[in-house]
Amino acid sequence: MTSKPCALDPSAATLASLWLTLARAFLPPLEAEHWRAMHAALPLDLAEWRHELGLGHTPRAEELLAAQAAYNEHDALLLHYSELFLAPRSRVKLEVGHYLDGATMAQDTLNRWHLAYGLDHSADYHDCSDHLAAMLEFLGEVAGLDEPQLAAEYTRVFLLPALPRQIQAMRREGVGNSPYLWLMRFTLSALEQLYGPPTADPEIPAMAAAPRAACSPWDS
Repeated sequence: MTSKPCALDPSAATLASLWLTLARAFLPPLEAEHWRAMHAALPLDLAEWRHELGLGHTPRAEELLAAQAAYNEHDALLLHYSELFLAPRSRVKLEVGHYLDGATMAQDTLNRWHLAYGLDHSADYHDCSDHLAAMLEFLGEVAGLDEPQLAAEYTRVFLLPALPRQIQAMRREGVGNSPYLWLMRFTLSALEQLYGPPTADPEIPAMAAAPRAACSPWDS
């Protein structure tokens, strides 16, 4: 499950690995290998990064293991994910824009952020730019540039205002034991501890394009 970032400052590399790994956790578990990584590698990785980054207020990995116990087969986790998040009967939206403006966020808004950081999607990318997995993957790329202020801006404008509402939506659906609720809670807590409070008045960053990580899966 762990991502392999470029050779960077250790703290930047750890943050890049954290966000990229969480991004993959919010993708559909289509393959059995994904389910195995969720059960075996993910709790250990998150517990290690929790300690390394001093994220003492995040939920403990033991709670994730307990939540995963109800989905001890690949098909069970895939069905759970599909019933929660996939159209046409999705109960909870993973698109961050739904919790910011009530709809899928205008793609050009996020694309302008991405281009301001010198990054763009690769040609084989097909999901919405505001899908939680896509946004965490982008945050991982920005964190890997070792530019904490840029990562903080992106987080405060989009993720910190939206994630509490996603968590509320999960709880309204009565899925308090879902591993995905735990992952949302962990992600929100880590973001709050690392990047601070949300931004009240989001703006597109007016900055020159930032340098791109040499081994980024995103295109310039």
